[in-house]
Order: sequence, then structure tokens, then C-alpha cells
Amino acid sequence: MTDNTPIQKNLLTRLAEALAALLIFLLPVKMALMVSIPEMPMDYPYDFWSIVLINWPMPVFAVLSGLLLLLTLAAGWTEDIFRRNQNHLCTEQERKRFFPWMNLYGGVWILAGLVSFLGMINASCREYADQMIYYTFGVISFTLSAGMLLKRNPRIVKVFTGAVLAGLVLAVLVGIDQYFFGFQELENYLKEQAAEAGVDQINGKLQINLDEKRITSNFAISNIFGGYLAALMPLLAAVIWRFASERVQP
Repeated sequence: MTDNTPIQKNLLTRLAEALAALLIFLLPVKMALMVSIPEMPMDYPYDFWSIVLINWPMPVFAVLSGLLLLLTLAAGWTEDIFRRNQNHLCTEQERKRFFPWMNLYGGVWILAGLVSFLGMINASCREYADQMIYYTFGVISFTLSAGMLLKRNPRIVKVFTGAVLAGLVLAVLVGIDQYFFGFQELENYLKEQAAEAGVDQINGKLQINLDEKRITSNFAISNIFGGYLAALMPLLAAVIWRFASERVQP
């Protein structure tokens, strides 16, 4: 059986690919806040509108990434069983293509996860170290899952790219809304709170931030949002160029 032999997708594979694409889309939309703030409790949404409107805390990403990894591994096992039942024996090369711990790529990521436990030694805030370890394993699970799915089905890269760009578009739209409407709404709200507290003016640092109008979109700070835009501009330009070149004749 060669590497070019088509692999029949099962339900688990489709679910894993759909969850991976959904996570890629949601990362800049719902999961772009600080990973952890020492000695600060996390705000978990419990009702429908809270889930829709506010950003999600980091453990949600870690849990979803872990679920994605389990789905991806289960999909690999079931596809291997299907091929055995069809008298197609899986070669060692095909197993290495799917299961990450059998090659250097997966080994490096797993080693990074194990090294993260060193952060617990003499940690002044144990909760912060725990949260960073959760986040590290979430990144590892997501990265390994995406890599395995791409190796299994390279064509899914188009779906993943679309998810990346959809998240980018939504993040930019949120930033535009923040610039034209969000800052003014926030300023009005802070003034109301200050008046209720018997204070004449907004805290000086908050007022400076409002006057500067540095867009953060769904991100924690404006610099991270700017780095996100800078990182994805080449991808967006490449997609636009390819789309236009296929449809516009010189």
C-alpha cells in the first residue's frame, strides 16, 4: 500500500477535522486573553449569552485540545482497523505518519510538556504554574492533532486556512467596532460608575488608554493584537493573490 492510496474517512475523522477547524477559528475570537494572571480568579461563562459575548478562560482551550487529540488518535485506530478488515496492512511508515510519538516531531513536543513541570519547583504561586502547564499541554495537544490530521489528509489545509482567515476577519471587525463605538461606550460606562462612587473623573491611566484608542479587539493588549495581524498579513496576501490570479486574466 503506497502513501498515495486514498484513505476512507470515518465519522471520528470528520469530527476531529471539524473540531480542529472550529478551534482554529475560535482562538483569536474567544481565547485570546491572558493565559493566567497570578492570584486572580478566572471568570467562567455559565449562561448562553455569556458564552456568546465574553472571552473564554484558558482551561477551555486545554480541554477542547485534549478532546481533539483523543478524537484524532481514535480516528487513526479505527481507520487502521478498517484497512486491516479490507486486507490492507498498515506499514510502519504509515503508522509513523499518524502517531506522533513514533517520530522526532512528536517526541520534541512531548518533551516540552514534561519540561514544563519544572515550573512547579519553588513556584511562588502554585496556581499560576498549574495553569501554565495546562496551557502548555493544550498547545501540544492542538499542535499534534493538527499535524496528524494534515499528514493524514493534506487537502484539509484549505479548510484550516479558511478557518484562520475567518477568525482574522471577525477579529478585525471587532477591532473596528471597538474603535468607532466601543471606546465611547466604555468611557460612558466608566463615567457612570465614577459618578455613582462619588468620583469626579475616571482613573488617570484608564482615561489615557481611552484617549489613545489603542485597539485590542478580543486580545488582552494592543501589542498582541498587532503581532497577530502582522503574522497573518502574508497569509492573507497570498490567498488574495492566488484567488485573483485564478480568476483575473492579465
